[in-house]
Amino acid sequence: MTVFHHHSVQDKNDRQNGFSLVEVLIALLIFSLISVGSLGSLQSAVQAKEATAAAVARHETVALMRATLRSDFSQMIIRQNRDPYGGRERTVFRGGFNDLLDFTKLGRVNPAGVFVRSDIRRVKYVVEEGQLIRRAFAHENPTPVTTIRDRILLDGIVSSDVSFTVGDVSIQQIELDAEADEFDIDYVTLIFRFEDGRELTQIFELEAL
Repeated sequence: MTVFHHHSVQDKNDRQNGFSLVEVLIALLIFSLISVGSLGSLQSAVQAKEATAAAVARHETVALMRATLRSDFSQMIIRQNRDPYGGRERTVFRGGFNDLLDFTKLGRVNPAGVFVRSDIRRVKYVVEEGQLIRRAFAHENPTPVTTIRDRILLDGIVSSDVSFTVGDVSIQQIELDAEADEFDIDYVTLIFRFEDGRELTQIFELEAL
């Protein structure tokens, strides 16, 4: 006895127009892979943008620090100042001790004495609590009550070194005597090491300033 199976045209159309469970799972898998790839690319793009912005910010910070130091070095003068007790100081320039740098420079322009401030001022560069600070005194002979302005130039410093090149000799500490008639320092080298492992070296040629 022969049995004939009859399939309607509607059954065939249902199988052709529908999706099997396997096809749906494959589609979901492909969609998931595409989504993960897109998310990874987006995260990489965001991280790259943040890294670029951080690098630009560091470059601008270093450029400002260097410009500030160059400006101060260019205005250095040999001047014997008084200590807080009124006595004459023995040196006119110090570096490499508790302060990285300590010297006297010309102040801001003070036309016709309009502002109450000195044309000469004292400047120190110090590293405190991981920060490079430019410490400017309102007067060349600062006293305990002299106005002080601190300006943070660098942050995140782990350690720092300063050296001074005189001729062919490099030394870590220097004092110029008050009797000196000129600066005999050729180069000042500053090295800063940061928390993120970076190291920054800056060299200033005093003869060229």
